[in-house]
Amino acid sequence: MDADFTHPPYLIPKMINKIKKENINLIIGSRSIKYSKIKKWPLKRKIISKIAIILAKPITNIKDPMSGFFFMKKEVIKNVKLKPKGYKILLEILSKGNYNSVSEIPIIFKNRIKGDSKLTLKVYLEYLIQLYNLYLYKIKKKFLKIN
Repeated sequence: MDADFTHPPYLIPKMINKIKKENINLIIGSRSIKYSKIKKWPLKRKIISKIAIILAKPITNIKDPMSGFFFMKKEVIKNVKLKPKGYKILLEILSKGNYNSVSEIPIIFKNRIKGDSKLTLKVYLEYLIQLYNLYLYKIKKKFLKIN
């Protein structure tokens, strides 16, 4: 979760309880499902986010694979070799993790008040490299039956 309160910390107990009570492996605070909201994002940021989500669709059907607000049981990444590029570790976990149940809950995501966006050309390129690597991983896993 981001430390600038763009993610709602008051949802942490709810997310942890949901994992425990409903035996969910991974829970995601989603900005892309019913009842969620993004406050004060410029149009450019909305477009970039939508494109990033569309590009991730071959990897996962999660509505907000770009989220940085999630919890998981440790078994999800136990013995999993994660090699994320940039900031999108959730996408790596969704692609390679050991889970059978995922839940997304709606969040109200606030645009940061102070500081600069971490979205730079370098971050865009790292995301494209990560996607390429995850596409290759999925293809190898499907056709070569590797983990």
